[in-house]
Amino acid sequence: MKLNLFALFFIGVFLFVPRNFVHAESMTSTVAFAATTTAASAIDSDGDGYSDAQELQDGYDPFDSAPIKLPKTIHVSIAKQRLQYFTGKYLVKEIKVSTGVKGKPTPRGTFTIEKKVPLIHYFGKGYDFPNTKWNMRFKFNKGGSYYIHGAYWHNNFGHPMSHGCVNVAYADMGPLYEWTPTSTPVIIE
Repeated sequence: MKLNLFALFFIGVFLFVPRNFVHAESMTSTVAFAATTTAASAIDSDGDGYSDAQELQDGYDPFDSAPIKLPKTIHVSIAKQRLQYFTGKYLVKEIKVSTGVKGKPTPRGTFTIEKKVPLIHYFGKGYDFPNTKWNMRFKFNKGGSYYIHGAYWHNNFGHPMSHGCVNVAYADMGPLYEWTPTSTPVIIE
């Protein structure tokens, strides 16, 4: 069985990925496949002793054994209510999010993760959410800053629900928080 999963992974890579360029969209199924199967999680495409999944987590190219750090970036699509995060040109994961509702929009533009806070108590008129996990501030605002953070109070991801922050399901936010260093660029469109 191990050989079959391994063979399927590489057949998928060579059929759908051009040899000189790895398009992020093509990598979606490859990375997801590698991250979700036990056999594939041990795949080491460049033979450097580290699994492809571990290299993407740590910021390295899984197809190049050179120890050169790749930039990490986060892209948020307000129109699609999706967040994608990349190690270099490789899409690590795409997840559903909830951005700001009408009248309390999520700001558009290019930002950086300014700081990470494990727990925050969010409160204001009509809401009170103590012990909110995995908070990453991308824009300071004296009246209330903007964060990408976990949300335990709803399960309606894929639809605007927030007061301007980017809400992420806890199952997705924990890994994103661990993957993201401060100063990571955040592009919101």
